[in-house]
Parts: sequence; C-alpha cells; structure tokens
Amino acid sequence: MPISEHFKEKILAKLMLKKVKKGEVLIQQGSTCDALFFIRSGFVRGYYPYMGKDITLWINTSGEILGSGKPLLEDSLSQETIEAIDDCEFEFMHKRDVRELLASHYEVVLLMNHILSNYYIDASDRALMSKIPNAKQRYEFFLQSRYGKLANEVPLKYIASFLGLRNETLSRIRGQV
Repeated sequence: MPISEHFKEKILAKLMLKKVKKGEVLIQQGSTCDALFFIRSGFVRGYYPYMGKDITLWINTSGEILGSGKPLLEDSLSQETIEAIDDCEFEFMHKRDVRELLASHYEVVLLMNHILSNYYIDASDRALMSKIPNAKQRYEFFLQSRYGKLANEVPLKYIASFLGLRNETLSRIRGQV
C-alpha cells in the first residue's frame, strides 16, 4: 500500500523497538493493551488459560501485526495472554499514537482497514478450522492456510493446542501426512 513521505515520517517518529526473550509475556490476561506491535522477527502466540491448560488461540510471526484486539479497540482488559515462543524483536506504537494518527491522517484509516481485513480473514480461517471434526483434515486445513508455513518452525505443543489436539495425536497425524 503506497503511503506519502510525510505519513511515513510520522509513523517512524512514533515507532519504538522492543526485544523479548522466548517465554516472555508481552501482554498478560486481565491487563490493558496499550500498544500495537509489528513483529520484525520471531514467533508469538496468544493463549487463554482454561482448566489448568493453555489454549493457543493464534500464532503470529515476522511481518505480522499483533495486539490484544478487544483492548486496542474498546479500552477493555485483555482476554488472552500474549507470549513470545521464540526470541522476538518488535516495533511498536502506543495506542494513543495510533489514535492520534487515525484522527489526523487518512492513510491510517486505509492501513487499519488493511490490518482489520487480514485479521478478519485469519479469524474466519481459525473459526472454520476449529469446526472441522476430523483431526487429520483439520491439520491438512492448517497446512493449506497461512499458518502452514509455521508447521516446521513452531514447537509441536503450540500447534497441537491451536488445533485442539493432544501432542501425541498431532505427532501421529504428521507421520501420515
């Protein structure tokens, strides 16, 4: 998406760099999310603790944007925990700066439209994937989706959790595919 030099300068002036180690939590469930993150390197997951288990809701990697969606839009508390599953490097912008740019630059509206469109597509794929009752077919759908590129990069336990499978079941299925 082409953007003006003036807008690019405004964005670059607001971006900050953050590095986190594997296992470090970016956003804790029940806390506020005051930033939008652009992943430069590494893998991140959002998960929801439920009955003693962490249910992986999504996995993002370099070149993608993340933030706990609801708190970014509504000023509510995060329903998920966001954790680095690899050493990561981010560029981030505080929510107040995003909102300020939204109010003053039409290009931010176009950029946010692009971000929200991608988010909706991913959410749609995740919803469909979660409804596939056959575990092998669910994994095959995973491989064909944008998540497929993560199959050999992200630890098995996170992919299994994301797909609602036990590690052993996913290991068996991977041996068949």
